[in-house]
Amino acid sequence: MAGIDNQTCVAEAKSNLTAAEISATCDDAFLRDVCACEVEEFCSEGSTAEDIAYTVVIQVLVFLLVFGLAGSVDFGHFRQRFKSRGVYIGLLCQFILMPFIGFVVVAIFRDVLDPLYAVSLLIICASPGGSYSNWWCNLINADLALSVAMTTVSTIVSAVVLPINIILYIELGYKALSPDNAQEIVELLPYEVIAYTLANVICAVCTGLYFGYHYPHRMKLVNFIGTTAGFLSIILGVVASSTSCAEPWGQEFLVYFAVLLPLIFGLALAMGLSSLAGLPKPQRVSVAIETAYQNTGISLAVALSLGAEGRAAAIVPVMYGGYEAVGFGIYALTAWYIGWTLSPPDVPLWKAMLNSYQDTIVDHPHYKGYHGDGDTKTSMSVLQT
Repeated sequence: MAGIDNQTCVAEAKSNLTAAEISATCDDAFLRDVCACEVEEFCSEGSTAEDIAYTVVIQVLVFLLVFGLAGSVDFGHFRQRFKSRGVYIGLLCQFILMPFIGFVVVAIFRDVLDPLYAVSLLIICASPGGSYSNWWCNLINADLALSVAMTTVSTIVSAVVLPINIILYIELGYKALSPDNAQEIVELLPYEVIAYTLANVICAVCTGLYFGYHYPHRMKLVNFIGTTAGFLSIILGVVASSTSCAEPWGQEFLVYFAVLLPLIFGLALAMGLSSLAGLPKPQRVSVAIETAYQNTGISLAVALSLGAEGRAAAIVPVMYGGYEAVGFGIYALTAWYIGWTLSPPDVPLWKAMLNSYQDTIVDHPHYKGYHGDGDTKTSMSVLQT
């Protein structure tokens, strides 16, 4: 039988030829391997033990990450931050600007992005802020209480707004952009996974805050738990995507570029809006990080729940997570260097990263004259208790 290209190979596989028959027709050894892999993914039915394991592990890691970081916050600071304008600016950026940015990027690169990749990116941009943003704010001494307050509010709001954005930008928007591809992808979306992932995050935030309030002497321990869980979730995403036929390092350059753009534009817009609102500089840093540092765990959980075929889409949250690690590392160092954090200006970087200065907020120069968190006298008495 004459050799055929990989695309035809997989297409014929979907016309009920066996994996062995189709694999034998591919042009060369590389295509035979890829073809056999994709045929196996297509032919797999139901959830395998591996798929179930991925789903369970990612949910456990998401819970531990959120629990650990929420439990690291001073409850008085956290309670007061609900009055901050930063929370409302964050909601505007996260649930209106970021989903729109994601949709514009997908529209521009719709001929480059695989439909499953496009949907994964849309879910990331519509998701509440990633709890790992709390870790960055803690590491560089931005306003951690505001960051966790934003995470809490956005997570609760997302229970209603995330499904709305999915309907708006995937069910309606993406179908209009790519009618030939969207219907099949939309039908694959496991809304129940999105629902229990959000429920998991909300439960973790509440449990972490409760634990931190009653056991403040254990804050360093739960912070370590959250940080470790964050690293492990990144490793899991890399492992999961590498078991798919589509490899993270085998994509076109424009795919990598498209996934990067929402982070850049989200960061810039959040910085601009929070600066116009006159927020203290540590709060501007927190708002920017919280906005652009999206919750890749939801997109990753959705991808891993789709079995072998869906694991290809794990590439997108892995790439976005990688950009977050590098991009916010650069942003965090810049914020510290120009003096926009709570760290004392004469403290070296290593000391600023190893020590917490969250308790200096009350008298910090950046907050002098700021009245955006309610009555000043009340604010100070609450923060000092």
